[in-house]
Amino acid sequence: MRNHVTKWEKEYGEKGIYMWDFSTIKQILANPVYIGTIASQKADYRFKVGWIGDKKPEDWIQVENVHEPLVDMDTYNLVQEKVKMRKRPDAWGNYGIFAGLVKCGECGSTMNQRVANAKSKTRILTCAKYNRYGVAHCSQHRLELDMLYQIVLEQIRSCAALALADETKVMEELRKSCQCDSEEESRRIKEKLSESERRLSELDVLISKLYEDWVAGRINETNFTRMMEKAQGEQEVLQKKVDTMRERLNGAAREQEDNSKWLSLIRQHADIKELDREMLHLLIKEIVVHEDMAEGKRSTTVEIHFNFMKQGSQLTVKS
Repeated sequence: MRNHVTKWEKEYGEKGIYMWDFSTIKQILANPVYIGTIASQKADYRFKVGWIGDKKPEDWIQVENVHEPLVDMDTYNLVQEKVKMRKRPDAWGNYGIFAGLVKCGECGSTMNQRVANAKSKTRILTCAKYNRYGVAHCSQHRLELDMLYQIVLEQIRSCAALALADETKVMEELRKSCQCDSEEESRRIKEKLSESERRLSELDVLISKLYEDWVAGRINETNFTRMMEKAQGEQEVLQKKVDTMRERLNGAAREQEDNSKWLSLIRQHADIKELDREMLHLLIKEIVVHEDMAEGKRSTTVEIHFNFMKQGSQLTVKS
């Protein structure tokens, strides 16, 4: 039972049902059906009332791998992150190429674009919280837009050139940042994991035999309870260790896979001449601007976090 109408239906009547706006596109982008997942129970309904409100995605009932996906998981997750970013147009209704990407390193607020002053046409980025509440809440974190443009452009070129020149060296540097710092450490974790899993299997058998012996009357209830508590205690501790080791190995494997994806992606942009919004959102997760004052001099550190990369690259600009 549908008890609400859209603004398009109010304006165009029945034809308004087929009108699309940004909210329709947003719903399509968030629909997990494109990654092979069917979701239901996405809205709250009340009998004889109808639609009450939409549920959060984590409250949906989802069944994965129902059909062949049309979009890979990495692209889907990347789109969800970009949709969450708040982007506002400037006074002329245009979106800057860095809109939604640049954050204040101290308070986490968005960096807003504006002109430096009434007489200057220099475009700058400043902390939104500073703009709204003043210096008591955060510092300005001023950064010229043209300077940020050059920093990001040179950083992308530099990373792409390095990836093209010596792919093996780049992969080795990326591997060092993974959870498992070496193949030897990974091997030791796998050995410990295998040993713990064998012991868990032994404990399962032991617990089954204990229960059978108790039912058959071969051991009394006191001994059964004592031995069962000991076995289950060891089982619980081991299971936590196994889960931790599996997560560490899986995390390292995901990081290695992400490193390969980033390397493949960045190599395609070695000869870029200028930046555009689509390219930035494809390559970069976020840009964080830090500000530090020492002896009356201000230094700004720009931290670039690439998609599929765990750590960001930094460049300090003094003024």
